Amino acid sequence: MKTSIVLAAVIVLWVLCAGYWWRQKPAALGAEDYLLVRDVANGSEERDFEGALREALRVALAPSPTLNLTSDEKLRTVVQNAGKSDGEPLTEAWWERSVNERAPRPM
Repeated sequence: MKTSIVLAAVIVLWVLCAGYWWRQKPAALGAEDYLLVRDVANGSEERDFEGALREALRVALAPSPTLNLTSDEKLRTVVQNAGKSDGEPLTEAWWERSVNERAPRPM
């Protein structure tokens, strides 16, 4: 009797944990999802690496069949339409604020 209660509790706990894990999985990228690659911070202070890190990342990701990279022209247009200058860094807080301003409001 005691072992069946313990076994049932373990099974219920396992099912709850599995359900939580399944709901927390990030969504896979689809064919219409795009990856934005802007500037990569250069912590080495070497001038030679300024654009090379970003370009190397774009070259490495370009052949991927599951990733669509946003073009530089599209990125430049979006940034200018959002009121940012081309060289100004795009922070996570700015992206969240920008997305929230453009999101449709629930009625």
